[in-house]
Amino acid sequence: MYTNLIGDLYDDMAQTIDEVDRLIFFVAGNTSELRDKFVIDLQKEIVSNIEDGKHLKKAKFSVDPIPGWKNRLRGLKADKNPHSALKRYCDFMHQTEEIRFLIEDFADEIDSLIQEKIDIDREK
Repeated sequence: MYTNLIGDLYDDMAQTIDEVDRLIFFVAGNTSELRDKFVIDLQKEIVSNIEDGKHLKKAKFSVDPIPGWKNRLRGLKADKNPHSALKRYCDFMHQTEEIRFLIEDFADEIDSLIQEKIDIDREK
């Protein structure tokens, strides 16, 4: 059975990045200023929930992660070694997990509020 591990990892990582990009667009729009502010605010939320993260309060937070994530995706695609490609993929998924889930949760909350508003308007 032939498998294309690097291609499969690439496809999954690309799908993950595209979904997060779509969610950021849904919540913050497509202007870089709004996207950056949204991502920075989420990172501050993560740090504020870390009990011993007081030294991180002064950290410089990164902006919209999608361009950097796409660079990592290109690096994975260019990798010819399936073992190092798998490591790149696993590192990416692990390192971005918290911010990805926070973005998903925030988008779900916004969607719920929108649906609630629609339901209320329908009842009028």
